[in-house]
Amino acid sequence: MLPSGTADARTRQILTVLQGQGAGLTRQEIQSSAGLEGVDVQAVRRLLAQLVRAGQARVEGQTKARLYFLAVAPPGPGTVDSARRPPREEPAAPAPVPARSQPVGHQPGFLEAYHPDRAPYLAPELRARLSAQEGGAGDVPPGPYSRAQRRRLLADLAWVAARAEGAGFPLREVERTVDRGAPPPGLAPRGLQVLLNTLGAVEFLLASGQALAPDLTTLRNLSALLTENLLADPDDEGRLRSRAVPVPGSAYRPPDQPWVIAQGFARILGTAQAIPDPFEQSFFLLVHLAYLHPFPAANAAAALLAAAIPLIRLERAPATWVEVPPEALALALRALCEQTRVDPLRDLFVSACAASAERHRAAARPGPDPFRLRFRGELRALVREAVLGGDAPAAASERFQGFARARLAPEDRPGFLAAAEAELAALHDGNFARYQLRPSEFAAWKARVPRPGRAF
Repeated sequence: MLPSGTADARTRQILTVLQGQGAGLTRQEIQSSAGLEGVDVQAVRRLLAQLVRAGQARVEGQTKARLYFLAVAPPGPGTVDSARRPPREEPAAPAPVPARSQPVGHQPGFLEAYHPDRAPYLAPELRARLSAQEGGAGDVPPGPYSRAQRRRLLADLAWVAARAEGAGFPLREVERTVDRGAPPPGLAPRGLQVLLNTLGAVEFLLASGQALAPDLTTLRNLSALLTENLLADPDDEGRLRSRAVPVPGSAYRPPDQPWVIAQGFARILGTAQAIPDPFEQSFFLLVHLAYLHPFPAANAAAALLAAAIPLIRLERAPATWVEVPPEALALALRALCEQTRVDPLRDLFVSACAASAERHRAAARPGPDPFRLRFRGELRALVREAVLGGDAPAAASERFQGFARARLAPEDRPGFLAAAEAELAALHDGNFARYQLRPSEFAAWKARVPRPGRAF
């Protein structure tokens, strides 16, 4: 253990280094800047842990990505720098928003005051950190979405969008729906419609790829997908609203004049398209779509999914909000709408980006496909039968479909058929043994079933 005087001196050195570091510092950066290079790493970690426990410092992130900040009292409403302070250690518990008895109207100046260069919502060092954290420790570099990453994004974003619209089913039910191609039995009609709508909306975003953009056509279609069969007038689906809408649990009243809504919506889209940084663009869309409430319904879901567009377009990890408690998100949105305060929502956004980046990396790491593992024996037996029967792809597909109809539950059939056809398509000289095929049996099938453009 360090002598008390030595520990106190080193603690003061660390606190001095942390002052003014709004973007946070890693343990290595603190150790170097404080002149503690010769001190044992574990000793420095103990000092940092003591500062966190004492409330003098706060920590964000895990392992190598962990950052330390000087803990300061939350700035008051008159503090100039309150919009740029770093995120709190526990962003899931924003400060309570005072209850308001009088309605709070829409403030057009809130949008007009924004400028991506002079007054961005995310400071440059924060944007750099958000961009860097997707690479994690370097184990899985960013790149095109894998099938597992697409599945993860589809389930996560659909669940969060459905949750924002009051649906109460667990994430696991959405994952099963994605895997099996059919929703779980027993859902109430509205819950079922919300689930199908949110899945369809996220599929639309993922399928659009690089053509995706935060433009009028994309957002109106996104809204139409989210509100399908949920509005009193189906003609309202995919249109900007023309009447007042309430914001549950809030004193905020969005504008109800159609020309104000249309003008504000056009300005939001024009400004968003001029923002070069995808994280700033994402957060800007979230803030101002949530504030304007441009659609007849499902505005919270539309804002959360629209915020994913800039990152999905680049095939990077958007904030999916899975690990953010809904109560915390509701409080942050209320602070935004009633007080035009972006800092509580920004804290949650930064936290959600970090958690989503980790989930995105985890989905990219090689691992067994649960579906193929579950039906391992059946898939191998069917592929073997197809080869021994000399099946061409069409005949093999009929064989697989017959098996699925006779032996599998309806919700398992689409995934099974896709897996079986993928296994047959991937069959070659280097892997036929796993299907208990002899070289002569595989050679006979290969001679009968040529595959143009694909080597065996």
